[in-house]
Amino acid sequence: MSNAPIRRRLLAILLTPLLLAFAAIAIVNAQAPRLPSDGPDVVYIESAFALGRAAHDAGDDVAALYYWRRVAPGDPDRARALRHIGWKIHARRRARPAEGVAYVNRSLLLDPFDGNVWQDLVRIYGLVLLP
Repeated sequence: MSNAPIRRRLLAILLTPLLLAFAAIAIVNAQAPRLPSDGPDVVYIESAFALGRAAHDAGDDVAALYYWRRVAPGDPDRARALRHIGWKIHARRRARPAEGVAYVNRSLLLDPFDGNVWQDLVRIYGLVLLP
C-alpha cells in the first residue's frame, strides 16, 4: 500500500491556509486606492522624508506634504511618509481624517510590523467612525 495519497492529502491540508492568505493579500492590494504619488511623475529625492519632517516641524504643511509624497516607492521611509501624511497632516492639522485613511492603509500594507502604523490606524479610524 502506497503512502502517496496520504502525503498528497497532508500537503494539501498544510498548503491550503498559506494559499488562502496569499489570495487575501492579493485582493487587499488590488483594492487599495491609488495615491497621487504613485505615478511616473515621482521625483526621487534621497532625503525627501527628512525634508518633509523639517517642513512639518517648521509648521509648513504644504511643503511637508510635497516632500512626503515624493518619497520613492522603494525607499524604506515610504511607509512612514504615508503614515505622516494621513495622520499628521490630514487628521491632526487639517482635521479631515477621512482623507488620511487611504494613506495610513497603504502605510500598513508597506510595513505591517511597525507598531506606530497600527496606532495611527486605530486613531484615524476612531476619528472617522466616532466623530
